[in-house]
Amino acid sequence: MTTSEVISQHVARLPESMQRALLDYVLSLEQQLHPADALVSLNLEERRQKLAQALKEATCLDPFREISDPVAWQRELRQDRPLLDREGCCHDY
Repeated sequence: MTTSEVISQHVARLPESMQRALLDYVLSLEQQLHPADALVSLNLEERRQKLAQALKEATCLDPFREISDPVAWQRELRQDRPLLDREGCCHDY
């Protein structure tokens, strides 16, 4: 049995959402082999559709669902913090 056949058997047992995630991973591997081909092969409408699909999937993931108070969360992110290798942090030069 070839590697492709074994992969196909395993993929067939995954739920559709995981199959789509796996396809995305395979496509990203292909892009690593031929990075220029991935963009050149898509026309403007295909690029728009891919972007719209990616945004739709990101929305479904609801990455900010755990943030109960967005204003407090944003303020916390914007607080000044000492940066590594900068004045006042970690090293006395």
